[in-house]
Order: sequence, then C-alpha cells, then structure tokens
Amino acid sequence: MSRRKITYLVVYDISSKKRLGRVHRFMRKHALPVQYSVFVARVSKAGLLEVVSGLRRLINKKHDDVRVYSLPDRPQVLVFGDGYFTEGINLMGLDEATGAFVGQLRVA
Repeated sequence: MSRRKITYLVVYDISSKKRLGRVHRFMRKHALPVQYSVFVARVSKAGLLEVVSGLRRLINKKHDDVRVYSLPDRPQVLVFGDGYFTEGINLMGLDEATGAFVGQLRVA
C-alpha cells in the first residue's frame, strides 16, 4: 500500500449525543478539528482505511451521515465569521515529516 499521504476533509452529522462524543474523541486521535464535526486528516491509504473503518464501527448507518472528501495538495481556504481556532491562530499547512498541522500566530 502507498505511503503517500493525502489530505482529507472528514465531516459528520451524528444523531445521538452518545455516538457524537465517541466519534469526536475518535477523530481527535486521527485528525485536526477545524469546526464542530469537521476535521482535516493527512493520512496514507492505510491511515484512511483505519479512520473509515473506525467510523463505520461507531456510527449508526441508518441515522448518521459521514462524508470524506479528498483535498488538493494546496487547498485554498477562506474563513468567514467566528472561527473555531483560538484567536490569533492561522492554520498555514502541514509538517511533511510528522504529518502534524503547523499553526502560525498572527499579529492582530
């Protein structure tokens, strides 16, 4: 399986508060939260399979909705309104060595 990492946007709508908490905790282990119920994950194909299979185990297919979108290598992002991140944090990109997201403090 390829080790090349791809960036994915994972979004979900979970109808049960109990399942929602489980899904949120699971996703925080695998991706960066960018909004309520919206995460960005940079993973290999094996990592994507791990995320998808974990989500499938946690959700109720009849009542919940999970979507995974692949993103281009350099996505353009516009943010309007009250952002999820702490004030002054601007998401700039990914550290290729670790796959971790890199933030930059912005002077207000």
